Amino acid sequence: MGDRSSSRSPRGENEDLLETTPLLDNAGTQDSKPLPKGQIYLLCYARQMEMIAFYSVFPYLPQMIQFNGRLPEAEVGFYAGLVESATCMAEVLVLGLWCHLADRIGRKPALVYSIIGMAFGPSLFGLSKNITQMVLIRFVSGLFSGAGLIIRTMIGEHATSKTEAEAYAWFSMSDFIGTFIGPILGGSLADPAGQYPVLFSGIDFFEKYPYALPGLVIGGINITGAIMSALFLEETLDRNTTRKETLDQHHAPIPAPQQITSWQLIKSPGMPAALSVYGQVILLTSFYISTLSVALFTPVDLGGIGYTTPQISIYMGAQAASQALWLVIAFPRLQRRMGTRGVLRVCSLGLPLFFSSFILMNVLLRAGGAACTVCFWALTLLSTLVGPAVFMSFAGMQLLVNNATPDPSLLGRVMVIALMLSAGIRVGAPSIATVVYAVGVRGQILGGYLGWVVSIVLSIGLFVNMKWVPDL
Repeated sequence: MGDRSSSRSPRGENEDLLETTPLLDNAGTQDSKPLPKGQIYLLCYARQMEMIAFYSVFPYLPQMIQFNGRLPEAEVGFYAGLVESATCMAEVLVLGLWCHLADRIGRKPALVYSIIGMAFGPSLFGLSKNITQMVLIRFVSGLFSGAGLIIRTMIGEHATSKTEAEAYAWFSMSDFIGTFIGPILGGSLADPAGQYPVLFSGIDFFEKYPYALPGLVIGGINITGAIMSALFLEETLDRNTTRKETLDQHHAPIPAPQQITSWQLIKSPGMPAALSVYGQVILLTSFYISTLSVALFTPVDLGGIGYTTPQISIYMGAQAASQALWLVIAFPRLQRRMGTRGVLRVCSLGLPLFFSSFILMNVLLRAGGAACTVCFWALTLLSTLVGPAVFMSFAGMQLLVNNATPDPSLLGRVMVIALMLSAGIRVGAPSIATVVYAVGVRGQILGGYLGWVVSIVLSIGLFVNMKWVPDL
């Protein structure tokens, strides 16, 4: 990603200058300032807490819904999406409040409060005894989902135009590490009396609450994130900083960037296309994650893969690890050679093939036979190691939005808009995805593959949309 000059001015009508430092505002940062990697690593560790707490339930969520609701396997998907979207629904409601809180009391204390709140969510979730309780607890957990916004804020305030690419690369890396660790922990600790009868058989608590252990362990891990942040993170909010006019080398006044409305910012050149791609990638990712856990659980004769909880955990963890490697090793090199638009185009071409692989995997399992079994495991390996390359689009969409921002000082507001868009999509997408998949399974529409076919069609839409994205 090319550096954005700090002298670029925003487009829009003249309005009063800002007088205080708003959330996510990185104006005034000196390009020569080195990136404080210790602080970035601490922030990434805090980000992992949020991701681990969110993704840890996915491997055992279908089984937990079936256990608590006494539901037939074909109807699990209807409720899985509802549980998954509850957190995002709450996040949409409180994102602005966390933004205000971080401006009022400081980034660091707001982050610590958020992580502590998130620690209680998994712990209570495992104690749920019916689907209503599961939805309510996930919703309450979402009320504390301010960490992602605050961490982005603090990274932006630590970084400069020359170091932001590295800083946000580490941020994305922490996302993938969290999505790797979360499913492994959740799946390996769920139903301990069933998985590890030698250690837990006969313990009434774990037989009555088979999904309590992963929640308690992950809640404890989240507390370590709160402690690390409280002890070692530095506050990045400068309450004494006000925007003033700056002088160039001839001592001529250069007006500070002027405030423009959010609607003007959304309509600025290149921004509609960037936000559209951002939203499409979030939508596809949400559809995939929500569909995957249900599809891996669904029996083979209904169109799924028929994995056990430990197998789901291993598969999802391996995919997350592969995503992290593609992001760290391949993405920077491909981005320098092909540009952000080029990488996104390749990903948009690969997404339909990746989604199609899950249909083919089920076809091979249904066919049976030694040859089909060998082909199934070869395709599984391919979808685990190569398939996640398509999610380099997740990093590409962030760079696309960054480059479309009219002025560096407006990047914070753009990120808030993007996060609101993301949260809004994730409110409905999981429910829609799992309902579509469940309808396809129950009615055996398109052989039970309706959910994957819808994802394929949506991914083709991303490829078409790339024609309006400028070369970057």
